[in-house]
Amino acid sequence: MEKELRQKVEKILGPIYCPEEYSCVEPGIEQYGKDGQDRFVLCLRTVPADCALAVPRNYVHECRCVLRETLLEKLH
Repeated sequence: MEKELRQKVEKILGPIYCPEEYSCVEPGIEQYGKDGQDRFVLCLRTVPADCALAVPRNYVHECRCVLRETLLEKLH
């Protein structure tokens, strides 16, 4: 099932430009941060201030990209 899901994701993402080259869907990359009991998606950008979806959160930045959050939930 995972192979089929990844193929569907690739088809959907095909025409969408991502400055991070979809590194958020690769395994082994630290994806989540914790703030007390809350878990949040970490921003992967070197300079988060350049992204409108990056929000400062306790010395790191949270990624508010709905697509990325959904992909992480489905693929990891």
